[in-house]
Amino acid sequence: MGRVAEHLVQSTQAWTLFATHYVELTTLVSNYPQIQNVYLDVVEHGQQIVFMHQVKAGIAQQSYGLQVAALAGIPTVVLNQAQKKLAELEQQAHLQTISEDTSTIESVLLSTLTAKQPDDMTPKQALELVYLLHSLL
Repeated sequence: MGRVAEHLVQSTQAWTLFATHYVELTTLVSNYPQIQNVYLDVVEHGQQIVFMHQVKAGIAQQSYGLQVAALAGIPTVVLNQAQKKLAELEQQAHLQTISEDTSTIESVLLSTLTAKQPDDMTPKQALELVYLLHSLL
């Protein structure tokens, strides 16, 4: 999809409107000043959405793919399966983020600890180090 958009902006120079959930396309604006990211304003009511028919500059802060699919008449059984898959993907992403955060914290803790020599510290400095390490967690 990104290559198609790039071809359109580089070669064809056509006025084109993409309605998409490909977040990667939103980054093209940094390489091509003639590209603009816009979205429709949305109001949420529980699990349902209402498009306000107001175009705003920028990118949407979240995807409404499942709600739009429901508006399009996609069967409930398909929407339920998609919701289940979305929850699995979000859980995987969350666990990946936790893993990355833990690695970063561990490296900060290790670098802090290796920079200190316990035998050269006063009791007060050692206690301050404990508090510092605790704050990093």
